[in-house]
Amino acid sequence: GHVVRYADYSLNTSMITIEALNREAREQGKIHNVIIMIELGELREGILRAEVEKFYEKVFHLQNIKVAGIGTNLGCMYGVEPTRDKLTQLCLYKQLLEHKYGERLGLVSGGSSITLPLIEDNKVPKDINHFRIGEAAFFGTSPLDNRRFMGLSESAFEFCSQIIELKEKDIIPDGVIGEASIGHTTEGNGDDSGTAKKAILDFGLLDVDHGDLKPKNSYMDFVGISSDMCVFSIDDDRSDLDTGDRVMFKPRYLAVAKLMLSKFIEKDVI
Repeated sequence: GHVVRYADYSLNTSMITIEALNREAREQGKIHNVIIMIELGELREGILRAEVEKFYEKVFHLQNIKVAGIGTNLGCMYGVEPTRDKLTQLCLYKQLLEHKYGERLGLVSGGSSITLPLIEDNKVPKDINHFRIGEAAFFGTSPLDNRRFMGLSESAFEFCSQIIELKEKDIIPDGVIGEASIGHTTEGNGDDSGTAKKAILDFGLLDVDHGDLKPKNSYMDFVGISSDMCVFSIDDDRSDLDTGDRVMFKPRYLAVAKLMLSKFIEKDVI
């Protein structure tokens, strides 16, 4: 009910779901638009290529459903790269369905931010006219090569953490190392001796994976992380830092996704 009430379009691969949307649209007196997703090799969502015509014909006869287009998803699970060949296959299905049923498919959804570099290389077939953009819009990059895309901003998000302890401590732990730890640490280089200034920060694995955060300051090096705290070593020449100070990180896509879902992380718009 909420899908039909609040969304004009939805992406679908399940006949059961589309039939439920049709019933709900009829009750609400609406026509609901669907984009049918086709599996082109990524093995995530999408109907099998051999079933496209049969599937489309069933949906085509639902009175409160309009097939607004077709689409595909690539690169999100196994990393199958979007190529001109893959997108051409999608365009061929558009032409086949339009010719057989005489019904125009307005949208041919060629993928997400990972497909955008093909635009720069002029490798997108002309029938592709729709992209589902998230990462590029918010992070300025395409996951295909993790490079900045066409001058977009890469600074939309910052993650701010606070130092809750800052002390000089041994570089290596003291004692027998067992299997009970739930944390993650860096690998030693075999020369770890003496002490180092270590800062404990107020986030842990329950909040975000440290691998999806990049310190904005070069004087910080990751040491280890547990469920609710993270440890970084601090260069000795940063004697101006103290407990209570804040340090900033540049979060990657997955970091922002996880942090935005956490009710324990404060969100500020600057």
